[in-house]
Amino acid sequence: MVSHNGNVTVLDADGSVVWTVPLEPGNPGGVSIADIDGDGEVEIVTGMKHEYETGHTGKLYALNADGTLLWDAIAEDGTSANSASVLDLNGDGIYEVAWTGREQGFTIYDGATGDVVFYEPDVFSITGSDHPIIIDADNDGQAEIVAASLKEPRLWHGRRTWTNSRPLWNQQTYHITNVNDDLSIPAAEANSWEVHNTYRTQTSEPQPLPVFHQTAHTAGIDNVTVGRWHPANRFRRPRLSFGTSCEPLRTRSSIAPSTVC
Repeated sequence: MVSHNGNVTVLDADGSVVWTVPLEPGNPGGVSIADIDGDGEVEIVTGMKHEYETGHTGKLYALNADGTLLWDAIAEDGTSANSASVLDLNGDGIYEVAWTGREQGFTIYDGATGDVVFYEPDVFSITGSDHPIIIDADNDGQAEIVAASLKEPRLWHGRRTWTNSRPLWNQQTYHITNVNDDLSIPAAEANSWEVHNTYRTQTSEPQPLPVFHQTAHTAGIDNVTVGRWHPANRFRRPRLSFGTSCEPLRTRSSIAPSTVC
């Protein structure tokens, strides 16, 4: 998948174009891939530095496997079209999309609808290419989200409601099979699109390699498969919640009051 100047293009293995979909004009962000709405088919998330109104730029787009638009949402950032990171945080089968930018700040979107479930404008970055990472940072069996900020790095975690997560995210183009669980780099990397078919998406398996437990099925793009992570569904919650004993955050949604360290 390639995001380029207001378009998204899917290429076949031989380099031929499967489809190209025009979005809205603007410099492109990176691409994230996962079954974000739980329908059994892969979706594509990307950003564009599109001027949606005078003086305001930045949107995220989620595309279905056939290139049709699932949703778009404002992701305001005057410096770039940053990338997003993805994980089903509460194990309900719908993934959350984590993003951060200059004007809007750290934001979590509902993967099925694009609705904002949380945002904190005081946590923002202007580096132009960064994105939050989702890891089990303290080995407590729960995912945390780490985001860069001009002030200082920030970390969020759930009130014992978030699903498990792998404890590492080693590079900007992370895609699970690019790094072993012991932090070594595979001598011969398995094709991620044949194993789990995600990109910039975290797994709820703490140690997914060398065997990535999955059930595979055909998605809407020919010869593309999607890996379904079994353990996530044991953490079912109707909504996201955040919390520690640290500084309270201002929330902009119906989720429980949030905190950050």
